[in-house]
Amino acid sequence: MTADEGDLLRSLGFVAEGLLRGACSAALGGFADQTIWSMLRADWLTNALPRPERGVASGQSADPTPGSPEVDPRDGLPAWSAASPVLAGPRVTLREIEEGDGDVLLRLLDPAEIERCIEPPPTTPEMFRHYIAWARRQRTRARAVGFAIVAGDSPDPVGLLQVRSVGPDFGVAEWGIVLAPAWRGTGLFEDVLSLIASFVFDTLGVHRLEARTSHFNAAVTATLRRMGAMKEASLRASFPAHGEYQDDELWAVTDREWRRRTGKGGAAA
Repeated sequence: MTADEGDLLRSLGFVAEGLLRGACSAALGGFADQTIWSMLRADWLTNALPRPERGVASGQSADPTPGSPEVDPRDGLPAWSAASPVLAGPRVTLREIEEGDGDVLLRLLDPAEIERCIEPPPTTPEMFRHYIAWARRQRTRARAVGFAIVAGDSPDPVGLLQVRSVGPDFGVAEWGIVLAPAWRGTGLFEDVLSLIASFVFDTLGVHRLEARTSHFNAAVTATLRRMGAMKEASLRASFPAHGEYQDDELWAVTDREWRRRTGKGGAAA
């Protein structure tokens, strides 16, 4: 974006909320930085400019949600899209979410927490059934993968994790995780993070991994820092909760930063 374009957005009432490192594909290859801008409804209502019609612009399609028809070519898809791998560590296993997991997770988790971490949010038994079918379709199209988090010897999940592509491929991805309260503060989150990061960067080939979290969640932000992630933006009034919109933070880590932090090779950024 040029300086003139930035000045134009500011004149319309937009606010620059952060600089996203390597967040979009560059025309000549590689990845370029991107500034994230936003305008709040209150600012828009006080703006005297004429209102355009709402809706998806011509030539664009809305982000697919459970039950939406999609067209996706089958050529050149990676091996993991045919069958989701099982990621196993000493204390935790990540397996593809299955029929029946939804009922267990709804007994353990607050639907509001699922809504904050997983998109689209499955917060009822019926929504979970649709979500599981959607997640499997997205996996077969190499667009997303959903994992149930299983601890110890029990087959029942204690949490839910999702990684999905942002854009046409997995160059940039977003992830969300929610754990049952009994497992928070036990070190399980770090174990899950180690497993999923290796899968994301080594198997999916992700260049940049994003996460959104509340600044109130000190444990998660501390773990993101240990992973090598950086806070890149404060997203004003971006998450609806308890009848009002709350701020979110956008964190990101690149493959180089993760490999450097974990000693898994790769040049310094």
